[in-house]
Amino acid sequence: MESPRVSLMLTGSDWRQIGKIRNNHHLTGDCTLREATIVAGVVSQTSIPVGYSAAALILISRMEYNGANSIFMRTILNKKYSLPLSAIDATVEHFMGFFKFEEKLPVLWHQCLLTLVQRYKHDLTKEQKSQILKLISYHEHHEISPEIRREITQSKRSRGDPEIMDDDDDPMT
Repeated sequence: MESPRVSLMLTGSDWRQIGKIRNNHHLTGDCTLREATIVAGVVSQTSIPVGYSAAALILISRMEYNGANSIFMRTILNKKYSLPLSAIDATVEHFMGFFKFEEKLPVLWHQCLLTLVQRYKHDLTKEQKSQILKLISYHEHHEISPEIRREITQSKRSRGDPEIMDDDDDPMT
């Protein structure tokens, strides 16, 4: 049996409010950390289809960096969805773009990278893991970088590794 869908009924005043928000700054990728934290709290408690979450992750990863992006990305990554590889790859590329930055990066950025590695380490290729290790050597955080390094070095599998079959799975026995 299919679960019932909840529909949103928007009134004229709701649409006017949405227009004000869009014309203000909230939908342009420019929101405060406080606003991002509030919205992320709602998103974390809400069931969102994987496709929408993946699309949001890809779009955010292509945006110019700000702290709110890290909050939103971390919230989506923490949902532990089985994301398409394109979303994971876009997120890794987002982080690889920070090789160009010489400034010290905020803790939010490091926490988001740690969340990516913790949740999706088996979906990363060996090359991506190697790039991340170089990145955290370049952008070091005294507490978070060792955790990222540990997650990567202790992960047994990478995307593209051949499947390991147990004796029970061997069709010849």
